[in-house]
Amino acid sequence: MEPLTLLILAGGRSRRMGQDKIWLMLDGVPLIERAIRRVLGLADEVLLSANHSPRCEALAGRLTQEGLPARVVADIYPGAGPLAGLHAGLTAARHDLLLALAADMPFVSRALVAHMAGLAPGFDVVAPRLPNPETGELAWEPLHALYRRTCLPALAARLAAGERRMQSFF
Repeated sequence: MEPLTLLILAGGRSRRMGQDKIWLMLDGVPLIERAIRRVLGLADEVLLSANHSPRCEALAGRLTQEGLPARVVADIYPGAGPLAGLHAGLTAARHDLLLALAADMPFVSRALVAHMAGLAPGFDVVAPRLPNPETGELAWEPLHALYRRTCLPALAARLAAGERRMQSFF
């Protein structure tokens, strides 16, 4: 498997929840940390997309002390949502291939990520399509996907056009 950077998109405002859900505890571990630990060993670098987050800075410091290089990256296009987080992550990543995960995915499947990484050679994006539970229609899951640095020009173009939807550049 080629080297992989893990990007955790942790910049959501949790307006509907009323509190930052990524720090909710599950079995004594915050959701964001559970997501990271589920894929340890597949990635040798962790980036946290979280603008001005002391808690994410502390988590990155703890992971680095444990031997897993981790750091927080700020958006180059502030206020543009997860699309801007992906752009910042790809720009900052040490590796060409990046796994983007939402911070509130504590049950991410390590086996699925490894399978997706095996499919990645020769592709810019590898993303699963899942049925919408309400409509049954298949939809892309862009917050559990692999992206290559070759996506940067398309991402920048969509962001410059004011787009915020993750799938806008597919």
